[in-house]
Amino acid sequence: MACAKTFAAWAAAATAACALATAPAAAANHYPLAKVAAQTETLPAGSGLQLNPSTTSNPALNIPCTAGAAPTSPQDGDTWCTPAGLFVRVGGATVGPLGAGGGSSGLTISNFQWTDGSHYYTYPGGALNAVPSASAFSWVNQGSATETASAGQLLLADTSPSVSAVAWRLRVKTFSGKTTLVMAIYPLLQGGGAGSLSSGATGNNPCAGMILYESGTGKLLFFGADYDNTSNQGVGAWSFTSTTAFNAVRARVNTPQGTGIVWLKAVLSGGSTTLSYSLDGGVTYTQLYTAAATTNFTVAPNEWGYGVQSQQTATAPVINMPSSVALLSFGES
Repeated sequence: MACAKTFAAWAAAATAACALATAPAAAANHYPLAKVAAQTETLPAGSGLQLNPSTTSNPALNIPCTAGAAPTSPQDGDTWCTPAGLFVRVGGATVGPLGAGGGSSGLTISNFQWTDGSHYYTYPGGALNAVPSASAFSWVNQGSATETASAGQLLLADTSPSVSAVAWRLRVKTFSGKTTLVMAIYPLLQGGGAGSLSSGATGNNPCAGMILYESGTGKLLFFGADYDNTSNQGVGAWSFTSTTAFNAVRARVNTPQGTGIVWLKAVLSGGSTTLSYSLDGGVTYTQLYTAAATTNFTVAPNEWGYGVQSQQTATAPVINMPSSVALLSFGES
């Protein structure tokens, strides 16, 4: 009998006349497609797997769940199903389970972001950081400010500004040994245009975002969302000699009115501080400012966190315009 020319014909043969003694070795850099009776069929490197469209009687893909178990050491891209639901591994974290009915079980979705309770993800970039925890931060110059934890977010609100001058309300923590600090904020600012923070006179501008803080001196560098003296919304870097004393505007750019979630990144390395922001979910960052680490400090910041400054008009009638900021995500490495 002549040997069959195709794998299908060979597999169907009832005789051992053409049986292969050993399975052919997979070519280098090929990726497994399927295993049949210990025989691995592969796709060439750079190829993709396209499934048939699902029909009313057959899904395009089925992963059995009833007897499924989670892998001991899952890798990014792994997908599996157990009686608890469907899971995937993304960015070093396990996401799931996805629940029945097309909804989500264990996932909270808001502001184009979602959390599995341990990590926060953003659309469209898939940026990943830890869900904020109130216990991680300590107050500096709390005043009338409050912090509320809800749905994996922290809301810092300066509900009743009491002075017509600079007054930062801070929540900070140490970051010893860390060089990259990232957070996502949703600023809720009121006011703008009437402040005169940049001139050092009474009055102030509404600001909210990341804080780099030197606990020994009280000096701080703010980096985040603000309004300038002509009511332009933007992202700025402002230095202060204390929570109540303005120093200088280090850098600033206008952003579109109505800008929502802002991602902020500080890199402290090689004796310098570099600040970058993202308006697309952490996909791309734009550098705003870089300087020697000592530019705004006596030595260097040893704590970081987030803060808010509200606006109160400098002249009668005095009007309080409280601002808030939601901390959606933060990470340090």
